[in-house]
Amino acid sequence: MKTNRQSNVMIKELDFSGLEAEMMSEIQASEKRKVMKVNFGRKMGYAEKNGDIWVLDEDGCGNKLAANGFIEVAVYGEYLQEDGKTAHDFMPARKRIVNKDDISSFPTKEVNLADFIRTFGSRLESNFMEWKKILENNA
Repeated sequence: MKTNRQSNVMIKELDFSGLEAEMMSEIQASEKRKVMKVNFGRKMGYAEKNGDIWVLDEDGCGNKLAANGFIEVAVYGEYLQEDGKTAHDFMPARKRIVNKDDISSFPTKEVNLADFIRTFGSRLESNFMEWKKILENNA
């Protein structure tokens, strides 16, 4: 689906790569297979408007965080099996809780909302339009 999206909203895309070693150790402690690497599922980002933090993922799912809010970061493992083949988790091997106050401690890169939310079908387009309306009108 080709779209012509436009937005003046910038999203801070979160970089969780600093958690890789910690998450690999946690997963390896409970696994017989060798953990080769971890990934963090969907891209996540946030925007700050009027003192509020609005968190969303690359599908445009998210919300405004409450004062004591947090996000759950899904962590998936990639494993080396005995036969030398690689296996991947279908469900998160771990979930890392990131409190509202800690979100800004992660490295970010600024990405336009139009580029951050994936394009594939009417649901994602609707999610994009909803976030655009919320964040542009919330400025």
